[in-house]
Amino acid sequence: MILEHEIPKGSKLHFGLSARLKRDVENLCASLFYESDFSEITTPIFVFQQHQKSFLNRDVISLSSENNYQVSMRNDSTIDVIRIITKRLGRSTNQKKWFYIQPVFSYPTFEYNQIGAECLDEKEMPKMIDLAIAIFEKLDIKPILQITNTKIAKKCALESGLDYEYFTRLNVEKLQSIDFIARLLLVNNLKDLESAKRIP
Repeated sequence: MILEHEIPKGSKLHFGLSARLKRDVENLCASLFYESDFSEITTPIFVFQQHQKSFLNRDVISLSSENNYQVSMRNDSTIDVIRIITKRLGRSTNQKKWFYIQPVFSYPTFEYNQIGAECLDEKEMPKMIDLAIAIFEKLDIKPILQITNTKIAKKCALESGLDYEYFTRLNVEKLQSIDFIARLLLVNNLKDLESAKRIP
């Protein structure tokens, strides 16, 4: 029996202090983004299934639209934001910096709050890094900076003889077949990285 006050496992309920902390974090981030000349974007919760790709490899929640097209609930904002600002908004605005604060969903009933920013001007990269550091410092969080470059994955594919598609689709099973990549997949902190570097 499901009681009236129960919520599905993995979904979010914020109230009292939790709701206030959530709002404080969102407001802090939004203020810093606006100060850095970002514009806000909120993307649709529902997206067409064929466009829903996620580097987080989450399972999507699928439904059918009124025309019986496969749609899913947004399981990551990054891909949607990039696609919308380059394909749809690119014709009507010159804005290059966007931020989003919105929930994302994955199967069966998991809900995450995602705060992120996208910048289409690579010359702004140092400012983006400074902004990320400023946000974490304001939240008293000490993060590890990770910078991703697709050329690294391409070189790994070339060096290992693996199809580059395994990297773009994050096919972990195939990637783990290469020893040094398997070790890198286990890196979660600086100590892990130092250990991985010492192994010949």
